[in-house]
Amino acid sequence: MEILTTTQNYSHDDATPCTNDVKQIATLFLPPLYSLGLIFGLVSNVLVVLILIKYKRLRSMTDIYLLNSDLLFILSLPFWAYYAACEWDFGNAMCKILSGVYYAGFYSGNFSIILLTIDRYLAIVRATFTIKLGQLPMASSQV
Repeated sequence: MEILTTTQNYSHDDATPCTNDVKQIATLFLPPLYSLGLIFGLVSNVLVVLILIKYKRLRSMTDIYLLNSDLLFILSLPFWAYYAACEWDFGNAMCKILSGVYYAGFYSGNFSIILLTIDRYLAIVRATFTIKLGQLPMASSQV
């Protein structure tokens, strides 16, 4: 039994879905977008800190999650905005450090949202369990 195979020469020279236009569009839109994220993120974190300072009794887990969730992510945005507008001029070591800071902030923000969801679930659905946990002595209250 003989298997017949045929080959055809397909040319995809006319199909170029991604050209250099993507870099030009990114150069125009990413720096303002990252700058807006930086401004709104810093303002929101400053407001959370001011509220925690003014109302010292607000020391719940929710407040701590909101404060820590995106600070690392926000602090790396100016460097990525500069990189989107120009080239990377900060060196290889700084690139690795800022990539680590970016991803640590990104994933810690997601993890904080997960913890916030679990905390709200326990507070609403398992209210009696949460009250029993709240009556247990904590290490910070004994110091």
